[in-house]
Amino acid sequence: AYGLGRGGRLVWEVGGTGKDPLHDTFFLSAPLPLNNKLYVLCERQQELRLAAVDPNNGKTLSIQPLANLKNLRMQTD
Repeated sequence: AYGLGRGGRLVWEVGGTGKDPLHDTFFLSAPLPLNNKLYVLCERQQELRLAAVDPNNGKTLSIQPLANLKNLRMQTD
């Protein structure tokens, strides 16, 4: 996330380190804001998920599995 009030500087990011719950995740869309949370559709290890992220600090609030994509690899399609 980039802060508009901070001259467009990077404020936080997700998925960068091994300790982040969204590490090694393929994001399928831009996050959608709803009820003071950001929701993003993503895929990790052939599982489609919906992740909720705090827009203030980038902390992962929840990850909801939606479907298993056993015969489909997002990185090669």
